[in-house]
Amino acid sequence: MLDKLPFFTKGIIFAASLSVLVFFLKVLCPLNLGCFADPFLIPLFSPLFVAENLFGNLGIFEPFFILIFWSVVGGLAGHFYGKLRTVRD
Repeated sequence: MLDKLPFFTKGIIFAASLSVLVFFLKVLCPLNLGCFADPFLIPLFSPLFVAENLFGNLGIFEPFFILIFWSVVGGLAGHFYGKLRTVRD
């Protein structure tokens, strides 16, 4: 089923599911112990610091911004991967 999708769509699906997975793993972890998702939180939230400096407080839209940002990044990465793959074939 996923073989017929364009590469940018695959990248969007992968990036969105990965960011949701990291959110979910962090919610499941207890506060007093370390978590597997902790090293991924800094790169995941790094665009949020830049966006808050540019636009001010995002409030309730912070998770949506993170999800949309990483979906766009995943879509671009998938698009460029598809271009590289078609050039090699």
